[in-house]
Amino acid sequence: AIDPKNARAMSLMTVFVQGAGLNRESWEWNERALAIEPLSLLHLPRRALKLWILDRVPQADRVIDRVRDLWPLDEWSFFVRFLIFALTDRPRAALAMIDGNEAKFGPPAAASMWRTSLQALEYPSAANKTDATKAVLDAATLAPGLAAQGVMILAALGEVDAAFELTNGFLR
Repeated sequence: AIDPKNARAMSLMTVFVQGAGLNRESWEWNERALAIEPLSLLHLPRRALKLWILDRVPQADRVIDRVRDLWPLDEWSFFVRFLIFALTDRPRAALAMIDGNEAKFGPPAAASMWRTSLQALEYPSAANKTDATKAVLDAATLAPGLAAQGVMILAALGEVDAAFELTNGFLR
């Protein structure tokens, strides 16, 4: 009400309501911010993530591909593209993004976690899922961001109990 064009405040609201599970409200806040900052390297990749969350994957692909065309060296949009590939049944495309870009993923355990997890997403055998769960839990002890990524991986693998255990441990 004080500053209705404050994109920074809208950005914070986008994250806040997303964290509360209010996906549509988060979409609306992000879109309001984009109306003010239409070429934002923060809000455009978030649009792609939100389209993915809303199960509008082809649209998410178009948005993030356009962002990557405009800013090919931007690491945030690189990671958003990676996540969308990894978690929408395209683990081979995601794996190709890791090759030669391991440092973009953080500590070496991050790229390792993703390699093991992508193998399990591609070939979801019991053994591969066990290996991925172990890799996720090991990496989660290194950084909160890796724990958050691990929750997404475990959920994508259908390992919902392990995802909740990781979340509970993260929140303690």
